[in-house]
Order: sequence, then C-alpha cells, then structure tokens
Amino acid sequence: MRPARVLFTIPSLDGGGAERVLVTLLTHLDRARVTPHLALVDARGVHLEKIPADVPVTALGGRGPLAFWRLLRLIWRMRPDVVFSSLTFYNTLVLLLKPLAPRGVRFIVRENSQPSIHLPTMPYGWLRWRLYPPAHRRADAIVCQSPAMVDEVAAVGVDPERLVCIPNPLDIDAIRAGAPRPDPYADPHPRLVAAGRLVPVKGYDLLLDAFATVAAKRPDATLHLLGEGPEAAALKAQAARLNVAHRVRFHGFVADPLPWFEHADLFVMSSRYEGFPNVTLEAMATGTPVVSFDYPGGSPVVDGVNGWKVPPGDTAALAARILQALDGPRPTPDALAASIERHRVARVVAEFEALLTGP
Repeated sequence: MRPARVLFTIPSLDGGGAERVLVTLLTHLDRARVTPHLALVDARGVHLEKIPADVPVTALGGRGPLAFWRLLRLIWRMRPDVVFSSLTFYNTLVLLLKPLAPRGVRFIVRENSQPSIHLPTMPYGWLRWRLYPPAHRRADAIVCQSPAMVDEVAAVGVDPERLVCIPNPLDIDAIRAGAPRPDPYADPHPRLVAAGRLVPVKGYDLLLDAFATVAAKRPDATLHLLGEGPEAAALKAQAARLNVAHRVRFHGFVADPLPWFEHADLFVMSSRYEGFPNVTLEAMATGTPVVSFDYPGGSPVVDGVNGWKVPPGDTAALAARILQALDGPRPTPDALAASIERHRVARVVAEFEALLTGP
C-alpha cells in the first residue's frame, strides 16, 4: 500500500504551540505511511528552518481570498488523500473549500483552542463564531486536545464520531537528552519563568500583579519573561508602576527556552485562556513544576502532582500558590515524569498516522 499523500497547511511558522506541534509531526511521521507536503500562507517564522529537508514547502503568498484560491489550486494539482489544517479560524476557512475540492479528498483539522472562548476575542469575532459550526460540520475528522474540547465542538452540531481526542506530542527523550544544560540566569534563586508572546491573551499583566504580591514577601525572587510582542512597552510600564521593574527581566524571543525552564524554580502559566498549553509539558519534562490558572479547555497540570492550579484570573490565588510552592514540598521527579508519558512523541504520532491513513 502506498503512503498517504497529506497536504499540511497553516498560516505561518511563527513561534507558537500549534506551529511546534506541526513541526514535530512533520519530523516524526513514518514516511512509509505518510508522504507530507506543507503549504504556508506566509513562508516565514522561527520554526521554518526546522522543517525536514524531505518535506516540500509551498508558499501560497497573498492575503485573504487570494491565498485560499491558491490553496485550492494546489489541492487540485496535488490531489492529496488528506488536507490537514491547524489553527482554529484558519481551519474554518480551509473547510469552506471542501465543496470545491476534488471528490475523495479528506479534510482533517486540528483545533488549538476552545472556539467559544477564542473566536469572540478576535476581530469580527461574531462572524467567525457564526461561520464555525457550518464549516466544521464538513470536516471528515477534527482533532481535539482534551475531552472538554471534544464536548464543545460536539455541542455545535459536529458528529461525535468525527471527533478524535489526541494529546499534543512531546519529544521527551530529546528534551531529557540535552540535560543538564548550562544555567542561563544571572540572578540567584528563586526564579519564576513564563514563556509566550507578549499579547493580552497570555495574561502577563495578571502575572505582574501577582508577582508584585510575591515580591513583597520574597524580595529575592525574580520573574523572567521569554517572548516578544506588542504588549512589551505596556508590561514594562506596569512593572515600574508596581515597583517590581528591578525584579522582572524581559528577555525577548528565546530560540531555546529549555535551559530557562530547567534552571527555574517554577514555571508560571497566566493566560486568560488556552487550548492545551504545550509549553507547560516542556517545563515539566525539564523537571520544573508549574503553577497555572485552571483552563476549561484542559491542562496537563494535575493539582498537587506535577504542579498547582488556581481559579482563572485570580491573581491573589496565583500569588498565594506561588509563595506556597516556593516554600513548600515540590513534586517528585518521578511524578513529573509520569505525568507527561501520555504525550510521548512516538505514541502520539502513531495516533496521527492511524487517523491520516484511515478510511
């Protein structure tokens, strides 16, 4: 039996969880089962150089309808067995192409967040949310990251038989093989670290509010933010207003955050919403526990086992839990290791291969 021809598509390969997951899949898929091709609206991003050399990359170019017209032409030219899309609203637009595509091409999408929470926050959110149900009912399969996400997508009328729960893959062995890594910090312990784009959804303003409380009781603590984005100036101004600017480090984009995770005392997740934050898995794989808001879409954090969860948006609870975590018992290395085994890359990729090569 020949390998399944799969056309993967995503807007770009900028830094983000969905992009990292896609790179992991393209790297580890068995070429005897799947022949991948990648189509990008914009062929840029920090992960572009990580695409395996045997994966052809097509830059669609253009914006709006032009990019999707070019994607449709590529589908007709390639006639793949599967079109596989990532990112929630991009998935909606790709699925709208299905009636125009050759018969027999399966459309599979992977959701990266809960649509009812994510879509309304975007420009023209009401329209995006109106388009979501009819478009996603066309999918041959929808990959969700958690049971909560499965329930939400089913609630908009998608056939539950088409919903598949596959967790995010994590190359645990590669992460552990790199340890111990050099310590990148100039500050002594305790160190708190967070990573992600400096955008409102990541909730760094909430984290700074919580850290101000932490710093008042632990003046030796420092907070390290790995990422860049449009909120940088506002966050620096907020840190100054809170009188913690001398304890907060803005490191900008960091190509390899693993040393920062490994040598931190805690990883803190303060997003206003998340699908299933892969970055917390990476922190756990380096042996660092996580303090996180509790997201309705699902979280790898098991309270008291590999970290701690607090109610979403509750900065007082976040500060209190950080202080307790710094001074109290920590999760054991065995508990941290066991909690991420379900995400081992070979196991997860095998599930994707079964889906991509199925009927």
